[in-house]
Amino acid sequence: MMADIYTDPRGYTVDRERRRQLARKKKRENKLRAIEYLGGACNDCKNTLDDIPMECFEIDHILPEKKKYNFSTIGRYWKKMKKEIDTCKCELVCKNCHAIRTTKMQRDPEFNKKTQKIRMKS
Repeated sequence: MMADIYTDPRGYTVDRERRRQLARKKKRENKLRAIEYLGGACNDCKNTLDDIPMECFEIDHILPEKKKYNFSTIGRYWKKMKKEIDTCKCELVCKNCHAIRTTKMQRDPEFNKKTQKIRMKS
């Protein structure tokens, strides 16, 4: 196992724990930014940040066939997140509503097509 502080091949001193802390902070800031960009409320039940914690919100890809990234992997990069949100017509939903949507989609393949058409109009 590598030490938390080491020298990289270029000769720079790297503090692994500090890098992790900065990455977590950046992901949190960008998630909050995405929540605000997407309207700040669950698209289905209308819960807001005043009602539930930030960690309870998820971003749902309405056009999953255009999905290029998972938000967990690009959380530190706002430009990539914003592009993914716009390209896939993403919506903000709470975890419960996201689970309900996913279950409905898995049980009825036509559900996704119907809801895509409805959401694309609005």
